[in-house]
Amino acid sequence: GAVFAWRLVRPAAAALPPGRPLAARSFMTWTLSLWLGSMAWLISFQLDKLILARVASLTALTLYAVPANLLQRLQILPQSVGSVVVPLMSEMGSARHEDLARVYLKAQRFVLWLVLPVLGALFAVMPQFLGLWVGGEFGGSSVWPARLLVLAGACFAALSVPHAVATSRDRPAWLSAVVWAQALLSLSFWYFLIPRYGLLGVALGSLLAQALPAVVYLWAVHGLLRVPSGAFLVDALARPASCAAAMAVFLLAVHQRAGSWGSLIGLVAVGGVIYAGGAWVIAAREDREALRWILRRLR
Repeated sequence: GAVFAWRLVRPAAAALPPGRPLAARSFMTWTLSLWLGSMAWLISFQLDKLILARVASLTALTLYAVPANLLQRLQILPQSVGSVVVPLMSEMGSARHEDLARVYLKAQRFVLWLVLPVLGALFAVMPQFLGLWVGGEFGGSSVWPARLLVLAGACFAALSVPHAVATSRDRPAWLSAVVWAQALLSLSFWYFLIPRYGLLGVALGSLLAQALPAVVYLWAVHGLLRVPSGAFLVDALARPASCAAAMAVFLLAVHQRAGSWGSLIGLVAVGGVIYAGGAWVIAAREDREALRWILRRLR
């Protein structure tokens, strides 16, 4: 794989302008940093199942793995946005901090507007969703572990754009550092929590391991872009989070009425209307203009 990758890179290196050679050392440092980060993700999102099967039972593993695998599928949404942000921010000069900060906050809002309603709905209707989907014990035993994994998924989504910033600003080691911190913290928390709390301990350990490094990582990225933490909370997080919270509160109040797929889909649709209406009222002006542009393009 390494030989094949190098054969692909050589023509691109030859096409660089004079005076900008692609040093082998820089190339290996940059790519190995990202590769090591992907290895840490295997620990954070796959090793938990192996440990649970070892210290608990196959039944516990099944009760945990079904919602965990579902939530991991949702990671594709913030990752897709992050992959677009990387080349965009790479082309922006390092001196244009105001533009960088604006693009960063706008991308963060877009990710949160996109992901938080899905996570909020799943958090609220998790008992009925699991009960209708797979039945049996899932509607009871897996609910709170799955809800904690939903919160961990929100932390993961909030870091997709900072990962793109670190990569585009020539700091791939930051990405590796935070994902390895999450992986090592996961192992530590699982060691203490799984024997005591079983399924809940796995999910709680994953949530803590995602959240604690995320705070430090966001602080570092905001310092790099000169974005005050208050600006992130107000301009990026507050509006999507408040609309998602309103949607979740509504669904928590009525979720027990979802006795069939039809009623569940109907209640979630009403919650979606609440979310969309609130979002349209409190969204930033440029977000509404972006939505209008997207709708015009879809016609």
